[in-house]
Amino acid sequence: MYAGLPAAGTVGGLLADARARAGDDPRAAAAIGSAEAWEPGLTGTHAAERAVRALRLARRVGDPLLISAAYDAVTAGLMTEGDIPGAAATAAERVSLLPALGRDPRAAFELKDTG
Repeated sequence: MYAGLPAAGTVGGLLADARARAGDDPRAAAAIGSAEAWEPGLTGTHAAERAVRALRLARRVGDPLLISAAYDAVTAGLMTEGDIPGAAATAAERVSLLPALGRDPRAAFELKDTG
């Protein structure tokens, strides 16, 4: 969470840097994919496409934290497009995966959605 939006070009620059450093690491690709889905200025359709791609990458890696983050982006995309039933179903699927994260401190942002 941020107090304000980042300066223009900041997000794009950070994502470009992350891509350059990621190499062929599939976990990095999944994490970057989720971040790309939240890039400022995306329309609902473009954000949803990126979120679905991030979910595909995260599932391939099998990391529940990355899968949860991607599901969060998919849910937001569906809500933006007005698909409330789809968003609710996706959110329920996401929350059902969260117990697998246990008490991992990296999961704090995800686990807040279970309370």
